[in-house]
Amino acid sequence: MASELPLESGLKMVDFAAGKAAVGTLIGPFDGLSQAWRDVHTWISGQGLKIAAMPYEVYRVDPMSAASPAEYETDIVVPVS
Repeated sequence: MASELPLESGLKMVDFAAGKAAVGTLIGPFDGLSQAWRDVHTWISGQGLKIAAMPYEVYRVDPMSAASPAEYETDIVVPVS
């Protein structure tokens, strides 16, 4: 359970429930994120799904690990029901 894990000051542990999520991946600079978010939401709506929990981003390749913004990889994760 998350509450049993030791944490450094300023950090918190969050439990995520298992379930379905719509995931879109943006490859390229962060300035494409707004359109990527719109695309994911349009797809969700088109499938008749509803947002089930707080969406979030996962930075798989970020400025610390990429030689250029063209190499960034960002997942947009939207839990759905």
